[in-house]
Amino acid sequence: MRNFKLFRFVEFLRENPSFFKVWLGYSQSTIGSTFTMIARTVLFYQLTNSPSAVAIFSIFSMLPSILMSPIAGWLSDFISRKKILIFSQAVNGFLVLGYIIAKDPVVFYILVFLQGILGVFFSTSFYSVIPQTVKNKDDIVTANSLNNFSENLVDVLGPSLGAIIVKFWGLIPAFIIDSITFFINAFLLSITFISEEEAVEKKVKINSVISSFYNDTKEAIKFLVNEGKYVNYILVTEFLLLLAGGTINSLLVVFTKEALHSSEVMYGYLLSAGSIGALIGSFILGNLNMKIPSYKLYFTGLIAIGIFLTMFSFANNILLGLIIFLLNGIANALLQIGFMSAIMANVLSEVRGKIFSFYILASTLGSVISLLISQKLLTIFNIQTVYRIGSIIILIISIIRFIRLQIFLKSKKEPWISIE
Repeated sequence: MRNFKLFRFVEFLRENPSFFKVWLGYSQSTIGSTFTMIARTVLFYQLTNSPSAVAIFSIFSMLPSILMSPIAGWLSDFISRKKILIFSQAVNGFLVLGYIIAKDPVVFYILVFLQGILGVFFSTSFYSVIPQTVKNKDDIVTANSLNNFSENLVDVLGPSLGAIIVKFWGLIPAFIIDSITFFINAFLLSITFISEEEAVEKKVKINSVISSFYNDTKEAIKFLVNEGKYVNYILVTEFLLLLAGGTINSLLVVFTKEALHSSEVMYGYLLSAGSIGALIGSFILGNLNMKIPSYKLYFTGLIAIGIFLTMFSFANNILLGLIIFLLNGIANALLQIGFMSAIMANVLSEVRGKIFSFYILASTLGSVISLLISQKLLTIFNIQTVYRIGSIIILIISIIRFIRLQIFLKSKKEPWISIE
């Protein structure tokens, strides 16, 4: 039996027309969002001419993930996810045009904050709805591989295309294109059949909303503690990893200059190498004609990332760094696909949105805390030492967590749900 089918993606999209429309809309909208990210940063810097203001601007884009994730997750399990997706995309289509007429930095802060809120609501509903668009549960890994493939393709091509648009046509066309992609996505979602949508919506009186939010969140936590121990396990693992190495990408531009003895421009090439590696990993995995348990994908990728990041922290030239980052990208594809597949396959539909919101909240907090810790460490050690500390801790955590999972599975003392 052949274990690799070159056109498995095409075959999968034909078999799952609902997923095809959701994936197509999301992919083209992500490209447009990349254009806006470049254009609004350039425009904001031209307006303020202040690096510190740009840093505050970035913080404003992250705040919604911390503040709104629990509410977004609850709402995703409370009303139709399809309606949330359509609403967020349609409103974003109008909001992004605000950058064209914005002349005050305060307006930029408001716009990016509102877009961040809509982004959180979209993300929790989007990842929660994927299993509802796939006919066969065994194909969830393929669905996530395809999403991962398209996301990394955008990471490779999006910035270059955005830069070309801004250079030759200016900033305004970038915003207009992004607005159009949002409306296209909203339209595609509106004509997509999503199963079990009626079961998601709940009829609750307005005065009972707070009580419902509290009770539903408590039920999600109860699910993690009692039934979803495997999902709980990898959520905690993710938080620990981001706590240890959440700043590796944030400080990569510094590492490129000081440790790899290269210009800041090579920072972009390192990111591209990682994205190309993830492209390769997701393409191969998505076209494998075999079933691989999600926990094996996740922990294989996790341990490999620990190894490659440790190697990277000892690199002293850009060529070696590029090769290692390419390999790390392949490992990251395994981790991301395994992680998303584990949650989608092992979490009940009625709590899936809240579980994803827990992940967004935990990952953002982990990254922020990691950044604060790294800033303190940089007053004592150089950037290479900070990288080595973070990457070695990641490797140790990944090995310990994997061994502990194996012990639990063999002992059968813990009531793990399916880990396929």
